[in-house]
Amino acid sequence: MNTKDSPKFQSISTRFARQISANFCKFLSISIFFYLLSLPNVFSAQLTVPDSLIAKRTLYLVPQASAPSSPQAGRIYYDDSENAVKYWDGSRWVSLSGEEDRSVATVIVAASDSLDTYDDAGTKKNDKADLTCQGANDEVTIQQAIDSLGSSGGAVYLLEGTYNLSDTVNISKDNVSLIGQGRGTVLSMSTSGHDPGVRILKDRVLISQIKIEKAGLFHAISSWMKAGLGADYCVIKNLWLETNNDCWIAINIDSHNIISQVHFYDPGPFYFRALTVASDNIISNNILRGAVSLGENNILSANLLSKEGVNVGGKNIILGNIIKEAGGVMIGGGYNNIAANLIYNCPDNWGIQSGGSLCEADLVSSNLLYDNGGGMLIFWTNNSLFTGNMFYNNNKYTFKKEIYQLCGSYNNLYSFNYIYDSDASVYGIYIDWGSSDPWENKGHYLAGNFIDTAGGDNYKIYDESGAGSALDITYTQKEKITIERQIVTLSSSPATLEAAVTPRGYVVFDTGGNNYDLGTSDGSVNAINNGKAVGDTLILEGPSSGSVAVKNGANVLLNGGTTLSAEDTLTLIWNGADWMEIAHSNN
Repeated sequence: MNTKDSPKFQSISTRFARQISANFCKFLSISIFFYLLSLPNVFSAQLTVPDSLIAKRTLYLVPQASAPSSPQAGRIYYDDSENAVKYWDGSRWVSLSGEEDRSVATVIVAASDSLDTYDDAGTKKNDKADLTCQGANDEVTIQQAIDSLGSSGGAVYLLEGTYNLSDTVNISKDNVSLIGQGRGTVLSMSTSGHDPGVRILKDRVLISQIKIEKAGLFHAISSWMKAGLGADYCVIKNLWLETNNDCWIAINIDSHNIISQVHFYDPGPFYFRALTVASDNIISNNILRGAVSLGENNILSANLLSKEGVNVGGKNIILGNIIKEAGGVMIGGGYNNIAANLIYNCPDNWGIQSGGSLCEADLVSSNLLYDNGGGMLIFWTNNSLFTGNMFYNNNKYTFKKEIYQLCGSYNNLYSFNYIYDSDASVYGIYIDWGSSDPWENKGHYLAGNFIDTAGGDNYKIYDESGAGSALDITYTQKEKITIERQIVTLSSSPATLEAAVTPRGYVVFDTGGNNYDLGTSDGSVNAINNGKAVGDTLILEGPSSGSVAVKNGANVLLNGGTTLSAEDTLTLIWNGADWMEIAHSNN
C-alpha cells in the first residue's frame, strides 16, 4: 500500500501527531523500527517520539549481530547472538532479562539431554547455557568452557544431564570451580585404561555436586599427573562415584586438600582403592567402599569405610570412623593417633595391624573391635601405647589371638584394655618369642587389662618364650605383678636406703665386694627412710660379693639384725610408721 495516497493513513497520522503534541513535554530521542499491528494494513515508519511510547499490540526490534557503536545511555537493541534485549547503562550493555553479564568469571554448560536443550538443524542448543554439549566427546565442550576462563580462574557450571566423556577433562588453571547440579549431573566416562575423568593440574580447585560413572577400570579424579607436584589446596565434595566393575583409584589427590561428602560405590570383587592421598589432607564425612591409603599428616574422620582396609603412613589422625567388611586399619608409620573407631566384621583380617621399621610412638585408644578375623597384631613397633580399647570375639579366622605381640618390638604399653572371647581356643594376650635384634621382643608393659577368655587362665596371657627368656615383660595385672628392680650402690657405712624419693619395690645391693651397714643399732641413723604410702612393699637382695647388714631400730622392725649376702632376701612392708619384716631368706 502506498501510504502517501491513503486518506485513512493521513487521517490517523494527523490525529496521532495532535495527540503527541498535546500530551508530551519532555523529549528523548529513541530511534526504533516498529509495526502497528492494530491497523488493518501493515504500517512501517521511523519516528522520533517524545518521552514515552506505548504499543498496545506488538513492538518489534530488528535483530542485530553486534551492539551499536557509540551508544548513548538508554539506547536499546536486540542482540541476535544471545537472543536478548539489552540497554546501555552508560558503561556497559545490560540484558533486560535481569541476568548479569557472566562472561568474565562464569560459564554455563548444558548437556545434550539437559532440560531446555533442543535440536536446531542437527545441532543441540540450550538458551540457558553458554555452551551446549552434543552427546559425544563432551569433554571437548567442557574443556572449552574451562579454557575460556580468565587467568584468575572462575566457575564452570554443568547443568543437569549426562556428559559423555571419551577423554580426560584437564583443569589447567588455578582457582577453577567445576560445579554440577547434584547427582543429576553425570560425567559418564569411556576413557581408556586408568585415564581419569577429571585431572587437576593446578591448585585451589573446587569440584562439587557431580556424579562420575564408568564401567571397568576407573579413575574419577586424579592430580598426580601434574608435573613435579600434585594439586594442593583443593576442595572435593558432594560427589557420587560409581562403577559396575573394578576400580583402581577413584580419587587420587595430593596435599593440603579437603575431601568431604563423597559417596563411592563399586561392587567389583577385586582389590581397588577408593582414595589415595599424600600429606596434609582432611578426609571427612564420606561413604567409601574401597581401600583408603594415607601418607603423612592427614585427618581421616567420621567416614563409613568398607570392602578394603585403611593403610596409614605416619603422623595421621584416624578418628571416629566405622570400618567394616574390610581389611581393618594397617599402620605402617609412626606418631599416629588411632582413636574411637568402630572396626568390625573383617573376617579375614586383623582389626588393627601395626608393623614396619618406622612404626613407633603410635597411640591406639578407645577403639571397639569385634567379629574380626583377629583383634590386633603388633610387630616391629616400638614405644607405642595401646590403651582403653575393647576387643570382643575377634575369632573369625585362624589367628586365634585378641592381641598378638609379635617379635621385632620393644617398649610397648598395653593398659586398661577390655578383652573378651567366647572361643576356648583364643588367647587374650599372646606374646611371641624374642631373640636378638631385629627379632627382639622385650621391654613391654602390661597394666590393668581385663581379660575374660573361655579357655580359662592359661589363655588369658601367654608368653611363648617360657622361663629364662630375655623378653623382660613387666606386668601389673591381677594375673601377675612384676616388681621393678633397682641396683643400689653402697660406698660407705652406715648408709641409709632412700625408698620414697626414688621408689622401687625390688633393690639389689652392690658393695664392690665390701661389707657395709644400713643404719645403726641405736637408731641414730635410719637403715631405710620412711615409705611413701601405707602398704608399700620392699624386697632387699644382698650383693653378689660382700654383705649388707640391716640394723634393727628406729623405723625398721626386724626379728633381730639381718645380714644379706649373695642371693639372700629380706621382704618388708610399710605400715605408716615402720618397715616391718615379712620374710627373710638365707640362701
